[in-house]
Amino acid sequence: MRSFVQFEKELAAEFRDKLAKTETTIEVSDLFSQTAQKLLSKILPDYSPKAGFQIKFDSTKPPYYIIPEEMKKDERIKELIEGSDFPAILERFATSCYNRKAHLDEVDKTKTSKRPPGTPNP
Repeated sequence: MRSFVQFEKELAAEFRDKLAKTETTIEVSDLFSQTAQKLLSKILPDYSPKAGFQIKFDSTKPPYYIIPEEMKKDERIKELIEGSDFPAILERFATSCYNRKAHLDEVDKTKTSKRPPGTPNP
């Protein structure tokens, strides 16, 4: 099994810094896709996915990301998925994004549920 943890470590600090600064779930999703693309570029420098095909954040269920079927058809991507820690690294980045999204959702809920000043308690 091939390991790409060294690339994860190279990307982790910048990823965490940018993630902490995200203010919307769209920013979180975009950051995940950009980070996944950077990771893929480090692992396969000569690979460039077709336009519109990128690994996407999916907050609905673990592992919290989706690799498009079109990408999975590429033998190099298939090999990465089946024979390396690439999926586990993506899942760690995606889980961090999921946690940030949950935090932003909670903050947003708190903002919208506050009563205006002077409003009596129900």
